Amino acid sequence: MTEDRKAVLMVPNGIIIVGVFFGGAFLIQKGIFGTIINSDALSDGTCHSEKLGIEILMKCNMKSLKITIVSDVLADCIFIGNGRLLCHTADSVQYYHDNNSGILTFTTPFNHTIHAGYPLWVNTTCHNISVHEKILLRPCLSGFRTMAYHNNTHVNISCEHASFRFSRKGIRIVGKEDLAHCRWHKENQTNHCYDDAEALANGAKYTTPYTKGMNITCKFDEQSLKITPQQQTTIKTTNMTIRTTKKPSAFLSSQSKNNGQTTATCSVIFISSLCIFYFIPRDIFI
Repeated sequence: MTEDRKAVLMVPNGIIIVGVFFGGAFLIQKGIFGTIINSDALSDGTCHSEKLGIEILMKCNMKSLKITIVSDVLADCIFIGNGRLLCHTADSVQYYHDNNSGILTFTTPFNHTIHAGYPLWVNTTCHNISVHEKILLRPCLSGFRTMAYHNNTHVNISCEHASFRFSRKGIRIVGKEDLAHCRWHKENQTNHCYDDAEALANGAKYTTPYTKGMNITCKFDEQSLKITPQQQTTIKTTNMTIRTTKKPSAFLSSQSKNNGQTTATCSVIFISSLCIFYFIPRDIFI
């Protein structure tokens, strides 16, 4: 029998029957009893501030229904006939009863601090028979951020969760035994770690000797995620040589420019000299 999906049936003659629900409706003597039908979604977890939805299938003449988390009552309902019910709920709770489908839905914002890791109880009474169903509330799997790399001798492991700072218990890295534990202290706003773990922004980091096939799990308020260590690889950077046509230096450019100007000047002088020599009367030289 698992802890996540457990029910206790109490019949009038005082005999207690313990049963396990695997989802769907449960048949008891005079009719089909109410039960939680979205247990799988609840087991997958809920993120902080998201809507926590509880769906209950009603297929008998219900007398009463109560939903609690630990000692906090979310809803306390009685049925007054013709499919009508009267519920007293906590301020944050809303509910809707679909008479056609027979599904009663309760919703409330998920508060990680007071909900995660704690059991939700749905107590219903039908035909003088009471059923107490239990679902363990967990943080969302999507909130995890994990990593594990090894170099054949050691493995570096990191485990973080987006709701880490709302947790009372903190986050743990587990192998064959507990390896590391970090917990957020609201009093001084610091992440305090044990077992030589390194504090991360939202969790823990730990280095331990690596063994082939080792199992590592990140645990956070009754939610867990397995981590498979990956082989660490060294990324080699390839040096690329880019060939370019070099421009002449400023000195060479200046020198070339000056040489050009000198040549042009000399050409002008030479031509002028020829012209002067041609037009001067020849008798001057006799």
